[in-house]
Amino acid sequence: MKFGQKLKILREERGLTQEDLSKMIGVSSKTISRYESGESKPRYPRIYDDIAEALEIDKLDLLSNEDAFVLSIKEQFGSYDANYASDLVNGMVGLMAGGDITDDDKRVILETLQEAFIISKKENKKFIPKKFRVVDDENKE
Repeated sequence: MKFGQKLKILREERGLTQEDLSKMIGVSSKTISRYESGESKPRYPRIYDDIAEALEIDKLDLLSNEDAFVLSIKEQFGSYDANYASDLVNGMVGLMAGGDITDDDKRVILETLQEAFIISKKENKKFIPKKFRVVDDENKE
């Protein structure tokens, strides 16, 4: 299920209107409407945190596996790499669309892609902006 669909269901289960939720997280009700329709997604990780807090859920409960991966990459490596990760995920999802691959197999393929992406980024530190680099004690930069 996509983010917008989950958001709408969770909001309605709690008896909240779009206006109520928008006031709780500090965005317009039009923004909530756009999220729920799939027209847009939050641009900043903090918004996911605010929504999760307002709905009293874990942030990961809002996200599809694909969205969780892209958000994780954005938090670890920045927007540029998040866009690249999103393109990779969309390409993989496109390749799997309409096929006979089970949901479990799709999940494993996506998890493998995610793991490979993160390993690649960590092994190629020179391409990670300095503010996102993790410094280990043995190999200080």
